[in-house]
Amino acid sequence: DNGHPLPAYTDLQIEILDENNQAPYFQRSSYQGFISESASVGTTISGSANLTAPLGIIALDNDIEE
Repeated sequence: DNGHPLPAYTDLQIEILDENNQAPYFQRSSYQGFISESASVGTTISGSANLTAPLGIIALDNDIEE
């Protein structure tokens, strides 16, 4: 069809495995990513609506200097 694509939303749960005695934490409580409706399997999720930069999610723990 020649209509404009409609936005769709979903929640994605990512499990972080802890490999030491310090629990991981994040600088933000939530992240938002974008991906084209026609994207193929394996496409990187973007951190911007214009799909120019990959979404970055960084887990920290107290063993690592910030």
